[in-house]
Amino acid sequence: MKKINLLDIFKKAFIELYKNIIVVIPSFLLFAFFVLFSWVSLEINQRLNDKIFLTLWLGAFSLISLFAISFFLSGLIGICGEIIRGKKIEARDFLKHQDACKTSELKLRNGRLECAQEPAYLRLTGFLTYSMKFCFKNFIIIVVILIVYNIIRYVAHNLALLIGKSLSLSLGIAQGVFFVLYFAGLAGIIIFLTFSSFYLVIKNKSIGPSVKSSVLLVKKKYIYALSIIIIF
Repeated sequence: MKKINLLDIFKKAFIELYKNIIVVIPSFLLFAFFVLFSWVSLEINQRLNDKIFLTLWLGAFSLISLFAISFFLSGLIGICGEIIRGKKIEARDFLKHQDACKTSELKLRNGRLECAQEPAYLRLTGFLTYSMKFCFKNFIIIVVILIVYNIIRYVAHNLALLIGKSLSLSLGIAQGVFFVLYFAGLAGIIIFLTFSSFYLVIKNKSIGPSVKSSVLLVKKKYIYALSIIIIF
């Protein structure tokens, strides 16, 4: 089996980024969205005096923010997948929307018209196509990861508090216990969900198979996955 060199992976990634520097556009657009949306949210908060309405707006703000992240992340992953497959990304690829074979490439299979030649994920092209096709599924994956993350944080906090009180630990040591438990939860659970969005978009899978593929990948390449996540 060929040995993986992390330095070579990072070197190749930066070279591809340099060749396709235009892929940073989704990140800038997402940043601009949050600047504008945060300003709108601040204006709304200043006009709402009722605690119930403030709570409702906080929930709406969180959901809209997560959906925006899912939208831009789906498109970004999609065009990066095209770069991996050797496609040169240009400005027009951000506005292109295509999710179908040519009429001449369609073939009737099991009562349905399907592309006769290419796998489904190779028929996708353009930032908007990936964003619109996968944003909702990716949104669900992101929400699941956040729920698991908050459960881990809650458990780590309460366990550290319990251990600290039971053993009469100092504040510094108790914080260290929390960090150890917290990191163990991230490295033992969250890491296995990390690549779900990539399988969802690049391989055009559904949510369940995407999560399963992510788990299998991390299980097989755990040290490499952990190293990459820690670095970034």
